Amino acid sequence: PKGSDEDYDPRIYESVYLQVLKHRRYEITRLNITLSTHSRSVYTFNMPVEELIPNASEVSHSIEEVEHTYPNLHGLEQEMEEWYA
Repeated sequence: PKGSDEDYDPRIYESVYLQVLKHRRYEITRLNITLSTHSRSVYTFNMPVEELIPNASEVSHSIEEVEHTYPNLHGLEQEMEEWYA
């Protein structure tokens, strides 16, 4: 039936996100349980939240990596314009 667990295929999500994240580090997490979403929100699980803030070295490294990958600013701007396509 529409909307049931039978509609969910983790391989489809995996293939989509592999494309979306192809230039990023990622880890595939296999879930072996199904959490009920009936009258619940992901925000009600009360998981600890930690803000990710890079240190100065990580910022410098990221900037150097972008400058190396995109020596031409136009190329970077074009890719940023098309990142969602």
